[in-house]
Amino acid sequence: MKKISGKFIGCLVYLCIGVFISLIYILCAATNNLEVTENTMGAIPSAIIFTCCMVLPPLIWMIYILAKKQVYNVIDNKNEVINDQFEEKTINSINSTIPDNSKKSINIEDKRLRIENQLHQNSVYILDKIIDKFLNEDKLNTIINNYLKTHTISLFVLEFCALPLIKVQDKVDLTPEFYFALKFYNCDSQYFNFVKKFNRDLLNSYEKNVKIAFDMRNYYYDNWQGPIVGEFKGYQNLFQLIRNQKIIEIDFDEKLHYYAMLYLIYLKGKQYFTHLAEERLEKLDIELDSDELNIVEKLYKNDIPENIIIDTIWCINTKKSNYNDLINIEYPAIQYRITQIIQDIKEKEQLQKLLDTNSNKTKYSLYDIDLMSGGQFEHLIAYLFNQLGYKAEVTKLSGDQGIDVIATKGKTKIAIQAKCYSQTVGNHAIMEAVAGAKYYNADKVMVVTNNYFTKSAKELAQSNNVVLWDRQILKEKLEEI
Repeated sequence: MKKISGKFIGCLVYLCIGVFISLIYILCAATNNLEVTENTMGAIPSAIIFTCCMVLPPLIWMIYILAKKQVYNVIDNKNEVINDQFEEKTINSINSTIPDNSKKSINIEDKRLRIENQLHQNSVYILDKIIDKFLNEDKLNTIINNYLKTHTISLFVLEFCALPLIKVQDKVDLTPEFYFALKFYNCDSQYFNFVKKFNRDLLNSYEKNVKIAFDMRNYYYDNWQGPIVGEFKGYQNLFQLIRNQKIIEIDFDEKLHYYAMLYLIYLKGKQYFTHLAEERLEKLDIELDSDELNIVEKLYKNDIPENIIIDTIWCINTKKSNYNDLINIEYPAIQYRITQIIQDIKEKEQLQKLLDTNSNKTKYSLYDIDLMSGGQFEHLIAYLFNQLGYKAEVTKLSGDQGIDVIATKGKTKIAIQAKCYSQTVGNHAIMEAVAGAKYYNADKVMVVTNNYFTKSAKELAQSNNVVLWDRQILKEKLEEI
């Protein structure tokens, strides 16, 4: 209404000015102090006409404004009545379905109870409770820890075995229960923190391992008497054992208890491998909290294979994450990183050899070696290992217990038997080396020859973890130095 009030005031001001000017005009005309036009009407009628022209327009406009304002007021009053009626109708409609505020509270409580009831029937929730119970079963944990010492497990496949999975056509996906649990289940348990790391994209990225996990766990569970072999046969037998011997109580959904056991093997497997890695580092006097590059360099210098170095670094990292990392994601990244570090170390060593000013090293051919005596060959092998970065010494001629050279690098001790033969080397040399290695308390045992090994010698060496260097390998090693 501000515009209407403004126009009204403007007209009122205009009217006042017009009346004021008209009064002055009439007064002047009446006293003959103002010259008027000469016409038949005279001065006074002329003043009255002038006054009407000045006053009537704003007066008429003001009347119009007042009338329009009155109409607006009537419309506003009518709208207020309509709004009041609509509000009353709405309130009555609401009251007819929800009589009072307590009914609203009841509805909210009903919804909460329904969600909670659905959650208690959810496989993720149930698995979490089963796994929590399993983790507190000392006897069960002891059984699984001992099982890991004598069986091979695949953490890459086990990682997906305890997830709620469903197979649609040829594709494995997460069940709707999984997403329901993520939305409504608020828990900080080991298993649920593990579950929260997964999504559909991750399963698609590691589709092969996911399919193996789904097929193996379900097939082997549903076919207890079937032709089952391999890793999952061991899991099946273990579950039957702990179930039949009442190590665990199963009063509902046996299949979920089986999945829970698979997750426990996965978790305990991580812890077991980490324990082995810690023992390895302790034996080599390497601090667990050392820099990664420092650990890799020390392991490499101690002649630890590349795959064991990668496993060790992964174990260190998984312990730092409280075993809550995903091996399918973390291990390939660590593998790539460690491979690059080791490659760099090798290149630096190769470059150092090329920059070495001492190039007057003795060169040996296999034909020269064939003419050597046994003692000369032993000294050659000691020299070879010294050039390869070991500290090598020839043992005493008498009482050497079948070991000719002892080579050490860091904490690793290698017992070596050197055989300069004109014929192939048989089983006897292998047996002597194994016995002599125990006498010297060696970590590794080797047999090196300028010839070759018989088939039976190779088999015996393999069964006793004896490393064999034949004529071809010896040639390659001599070329390296």
